[in-house]
Amino acid sequence: MGIVGIDIGGSSVKAVRLGAADAHTRVESRAEIAEPSPDHISAAFREISRSLPIEPTDRVAVCLPGLIDRSSGIVLRASNLPRMIGVSPTDLVRESIGIMPARVMTDAAAWGLGVLEREKLQGRLLVLAIGTGVGAAFMVHGQAVTLDGVTPGHVGMIDVALGEADPPRTGDGTPGVLEAYVGRHTLSARFGNDRLADAIARLDAGDPAIRALAKALRICHAIYKPDAIRLVGGVGAMLTPCLQLIETQTRDGLSRVAQNAWTLDAIDDIFLAAQGAARSIR
Repeated sequence: MGIVGIDIGGSSVKAVRLGAADAHTRVESRAEIAEPSPDHISAAFREISRSLPIEPTDRVAVCLPGLIDRSSGIVLRASNLPRMIGVSPTDLVRESIGIMPARVMTDAAAWGLGVLEREKLQGRLLVLAIGTGVGAAFMVHGQAVTLDGVTPGHVGMIDVALGEADPPRTGDGTPGVLEAYVGRHTLSARFGNDRLADAIARLDAGDPAIRALAKALRICHAIYKPDAIRLVGGVGAMLTPCLQLIETQTRDGLSRVAQNAWTLDAIDDIFLAAQGAARSIR
């Protein structure tokens, strides 16, 4: 029996299988999604099940971005998977590969577990998963802290407007929030997809994405007082060249209640959320 973590994203499904005999053995598989509909995601599940492979005796955990109803298991909100709204991920996995998932969780929570597994951090850890949207996980001494049993609050919806007459908006029309500045849709609209990483690497101190993220981090320091902040996800990893810039702006005017020796880093591992999901049921 092995343990499998599956991460449903807006452009691909990623999976990690941990062997029962050696928990550190990690086998990875990725399936691109031509269109993030339930049918295409089911096809990706089946492709991964063959290539990983996933055995009938494996235990499976699934993560995805969005808000999931705790009683029904149905997706209530998913900014980069809109066609999954009203769908049960549990039913989708069971119908696709014949296994009932042991757990369904948000991708931000899975990212948090993946970061802990990778870095063995103690104290207070804030993980920001920046992709199409912005999710967050807050861990204290290895345990998740939440406000609603699922999230530590919707950090991507923090108002960080920079005084513009017409601030940027999210896909659902919310103006001036963090996701509207650093979400992939906004950055792709500004710079294009083909050279997005190169464009992000060249952002300067005056760029609205840098200013908005630093403002959000100052707010997060006042609320969570983290010892460590880690940026993950597709856009989070692309921000690696900007870390010193982001940290400098965050420290400028930072609340005195913030921890003195906090650290900021970014992690480039597209399978880390899948691994975190797997670790949640090991």
